[in-house]
Amino acid sequence: EDPRFHDDLENARRGANCTDILWALSRLFVHTCVLLSTAVLLGRYHFLAPVIVIATAAPRSALQSLFMATEWSVLRSGAPEARQMQYFSEIVTGDEHAKEVRLFGLGDTFIGLYRQAFSTLYRALQRVRLRWAGWNVATAFCAAAGAGAVYAYIAVRAAVGAITVGDFVLYIGLLFGLHNTLWRFSNNVKNGYRNLLDLSLFFDFLDLTPRLPVLPENRRRRIRRPLHAGIVLEKVSFAYPGTDVPVLDGVDLEIEMGKTVALVGANGAGKTTLVKLLTRLYDPTDGRILLDGVDLKEYDVADLRQTFGVVLQDFVHYHLTARENIGFGQIDCMVDEERVLEAAERGQVAELIARLPQGLDSVLGREFPEGVELSGGEWQKMAISRGFMRNAEVLILDEPTAALDARSEQGLYEQFTELVRGRTALFISHRLATVRMADRIVILEGGGVVEEGNHDELMALGGRYARLFTMQAERYGS
Repeated sequence: EDPRFHDDLENARRGANCTDILWALSRLFVHTCVLLSTAVLLGRYHFLAPVIVIATAAPRSALQSLFMATEWSVLRSGAPEARQMQYFSEIVTGDEHAKEVRLFGLGDTFIGLYRQAFSTLYRALQRVRLRWAGWNVATAFCAAAGAGAVYAYIAVRAAVGAITVGDFVLYIGLLFGLHNTLWRFSNNVKNGYRNLLDLSLFFDFLDLTPRLPVLPENRRRRIRRPLHAGIVLEKVSFAYPGTDVPVLDGVDLEIEMGKTVALVGANGAGKTTLVKLLTRLYDPTDGRILLDGVDLKEYDVADLRQTFGVVLQDFVHYHLTARENIGFGQIDCMVDEERVLEAAERGQVAELIARLPQGLDSVLGREFPEGVELSGGEWQKMAISRGFMRNAEVLILDEPTAALDARSEQGLYEQFTELVRGRTALFISHRLATVRMADRIVILEGGGVVEEGNHDELMALGGRYARLFTMQAERYGS
């Protein structure tokens, strides 16, 4: 979620293809051998001939490498524009945005934005090229003058009879070969240098230190299951990278094992952010989160995440088989068809799978041939089933029914109590009628907890929850 990281990734992609540098190095070796052998043969006629040609061509070769390094720096700093161009191209050509692009007539707008980003990058490159143009002409003239002088000398020597016609043809051929090989050698040096610079960005990216600190393997703790002490947030604050505005500010919260907790709040209140902290996608800026009395930072990250079965609000549409869409929830059990079907039943997608042409092995989405497109609600049921695939002790459901129709939503919540039996559940919903069964309801506002209790307690309190619940109930009643 940090743009600077994606800029570094865009630059690293350029250096990821090692075959370019291997090809450049192999050609450089070949041209070096040809250059030396040609220079030696031409030097047998006159030792100054290859010296003059090489000496006058060297400034152009050096200048090209310097120019390339400057151009490379512009391309590196132009990573945001390159990413914008890629993004605008995906919007215009991808099926994900196709409906809105056509309905709102956005095609020309995004093509214009693409051209604008391209123009910004192109103008920056043109400024560099114009700045170096004069030097390029001067060094090219120098190289041509050196070669021309040697050509003229050989021609004069042939004209006065100092060398035979055969020698003239031989030396002119050697001179042409030397000049041509120098040009190729210069290009290979330039391209090889550029490939090395690109490769350095790739290795710099690999050397990036993760923002999520991880203890040495011998100091990481394993989670003792089953859990007993639950989850505790102590004065937890968090601001996303690149901003000082806290999304969560001094949150104190306890989630007891075996209890169902609902998070309620307006958009931007920090509900989804709290889920990211619990699953350690981020660490708190301040405060700490305890699981069974131990700071999350002390646990092995992979082992910690096995504790949670998560259905995210912005779930992924995997354009793969139905089996994979569900099985990714516990990938080492994906071959267990009985378990996959059980998760599908819990997520209310078993009937849909039975209707698919190849059942669990049917490809979903239109990305690949013979794929079956699903509705938004059906994709969400797949995501819910994926969350249930993992027999996790803690279920986290972030707006799990946002894309479901009323009947599907009602059916899911009717069996919700059975689904979470013996497990801890944390779910987020804007529809307050669905949170009534929760053991505790927590109201987030302004980055902090402003109310908590069960439904009856909060209604009796007459605060924010009561007002929101009454407002939604009146809306249905009217």
